[in-house]
Amino acid sequence: MMESSHPLFPCTRPRQGRIDYGAPLAALPSLGAVLCHVVERPKRAPTSSPCRLWPTHPWLAALPGTRRVQGRVHLDSDGPCEWLECSDVDGVAWMRIVLLPDSDYCAWDRLQRHLSETVAHAELRGCAQRAAWLRGLRGGSHGRVAIVQFHLHVWADQLWLGMDDAPVSRLGRERALERARQWHLGVPRSCRSEPDMR
Repeated sequence: MMESSHPLFPCTRPRQGRIDYGAPLAALPSLGAVLCHVVERPKRAPTSSPCRLWPTHPWLAALPGTRRVQGRVHLDSDGPCEWLECSDVDGVAWMRIVLLPDSDYCAWDRLQRHLSETVAHAELRGCAQRAAWLRGLRGGSHGRVAIVQFHLHVWADQLWLGMDDAPVSRLGRERALERARQWHLGVPRSCRSEPDMR
């Protein structure tokens, strides 16, 4: 596959910045089918959460420790790839939610309005910087990757976020496989299984 004639590859632009993460994460169900990549982080002692949004799925165990949510776009020969990146108190990304052709892009635009701070454009030049970017993207391991749809429910006056496997079109599955391969994440599997962490 031919790469874009754009001289900088990949090009990653953090669109937005530090926020109260509750509003955008509570809006995840509106996106529909997405590619979800979760990196296992070392377990920490419980900390106070700035928003009462709690996980109902084991992959989302790090949710209460989220301290930053950013919208990002990556430009390559297939055009823009947009995703949401969730980072912990150390600034390390633990989850990325990548849009697919099946995703609701109008909902994505609405979600982006919750992300108020624009972050400077970052560009990577050369193989060494690209390799470093990919290592950061993976968080040092393949982690878990699946095509999912998030769901939200209220119980005991608290918001609870979960997820299930999502059906997608053939194009959506092909794009998910392509992104997972490009970013060396492994093959997307069911979020109901527990693949080995490498």
